[in-house]
Amino acid sequence: MNRILVIGNSEIKKRIEIEKRIDEDVELHIITPENYKEESFLNIFQVGSMFSNEKMVVIKNFDKFKDKDREIIAENISSENSPVKVLIITTENEKELKNLKVFKKNNKILAKLPAPWEIEKWRSFVKEVLKEFDKKMENDSIDYLLEVLGQNDLFIYEEIQKLSIYTNEEYINKKDIKEIVTHFSKPEQEDIAYMISCQNEDKALELMKNLLEDPQFIPIKFMFFLTNYFYDLYKAMTTISGTKKYSWPNVQNLAKELKINKNRMRSFCGLTFSNDKTEKMNVGRVLTRENVAQILFNLEKLDRELKSDTNNKFALIKFIKNSMFH
Repeated sequence: MNRILVIGNSEIKKRIEIEKRIDEDVELHIITPENYKEESFLNIFQVGSMFSNEKMVVIKNFDKFKDKDREIIAENISSENSPVKVLIITTENEKELKNLKVFKKNNKILAKLPAPWEIEKWRSFVKEVLKEFDKKMENDSIDYLLEVLGQNDLFIYEEIQKLSIYTNEEYINKKDIKEIVTHFSKPEQEDIAYMISCQNEDKALELMKNLLEDPQFIPIKFMFFLTNYFYDLYKAMTTISGTKKYSWPNVQNLAKELKINKNRMRSFCGLTFSNDKTEKMNVGRVLTRENVAQILFNLEKLDRELKSDTNNKFALIKFIKNSMFH
């Protein structure tokens, strides 16, 4: 049995590693924590007749299985007398791998996303995805794609797939991206919310006025975006201290615990990376949890105003002004 362990937080890198090993002549079984049934699993690993099909088994998210299920899986994949030709196990958390001692070092593949500040590695990741579709991009186009989509490997893969269908050219350019790509992450919207959080009224109003000039701007969607943003901040304010300096591991742990986007949590904590356009400030220095609750209350009023067909521009400007406490 050829056993391969794929470790990391990139769903797309894991998918690529699995897909390039799929053999159409081999019976494929995909097992997840959601579809796992002990009896069905044991049947896959039972030795069949000499005419039985060879099997490839993919066990996804091993770290998410229950402890007793992990033990059963580990026990059965250790057998050499098995109809399984290829076994691939994916996991994000290496701490849960103590049961998987059958995997040799040379059969372990890292599928980890780069850290947010590792721009060259993100460019390499995008190029790796492009290669899957026989496409290429110049670095400036890659940087623009990352700006539009954020550092989300699933979005990047899906949008490159769309772009590869859209253009017959080998190189995908900025114009193609502007015409085709869905804007999952609008950096200017995040910037406006952050400027409100930092109580920088002038900059928040300047960015807001620029956004209002965009013909594709939809005020009600922006209001929902702000509500999610400040709800995240409200959760974060239970742990952020305005006097503390945060490291990247601190931020990652807090983001995981509170279920907040890592980059957003980083901006709340005031952790600046070398590739940031503006220096981040610890939001706990200028806002209290009560202030954030008031902003959420202001958003409820904004919701009613936008739905009553009042002047959208005036309502949004008023919201920003009413959300300043200094």
